[in-house]
Amino acid sequence: MTDDPTLIARVARDLSAPVPTDPRAKQAVLRAVASRRLEHGPLARAWEWLVEPRFLSVSPVAAVVVLALVAAAAVASLWGGPKALPPTRQLPVQFVLIESDARSVALVGDFNNWDPRATALAQTGEDGVWSVVVPLPPGRHRYAFVVNGGRWVPDARAPRTLEDDFGLPNSVIYVGG
Repeated sequence: MTDDPTLIARVARDLSAPVPTDPRAKQAVLRAVASRRLEHGPLARAWEWLVEPRFLSVSPVAAVVVLALVAAAAVASLWGGPKALPPTRQLPVQFVLIESDARSVALVGDFNNWDPRATALAQTGEDGVWSVVVPLPPGRHRYAFVVNGGRWVPDARAPRTLEDDFGLPNSVIYVGG
């Protein structure tokens, strides 16, 4: 082998020179690549990107934190974790008041924060019968009717409560078992 510097320079120049290509061949290669990309579509390319192996560097502190979180999740799943409360079932309750002189009737109670605007009764006929159906959770509920926006009337068909907080008559109803 020779150590001729001019020979080495000439070989280097020849190797670094661009290789002439046929423009039709170049176009054929580009079309093939484009059709392959369209053939796979964006979801296939995304999947290929996701499954391609990668190198990941993580600090020891971050690794310990991630492992602690995974271990805590595993322990919580073994112990069952906090139990979700079952949804509170509500039962429809019909309230009826017969008040022939009423122009408006509202239902107030511990279930609607005693708000006379929250639950209006509808007049069901011309004979002074007012009614509304309210979904209530099981349990004990205190209530009353407010007639014509100001007169507090207990339900004559229900027992009265013993503890009237403001000296007004209230009734009580027990819903469910």
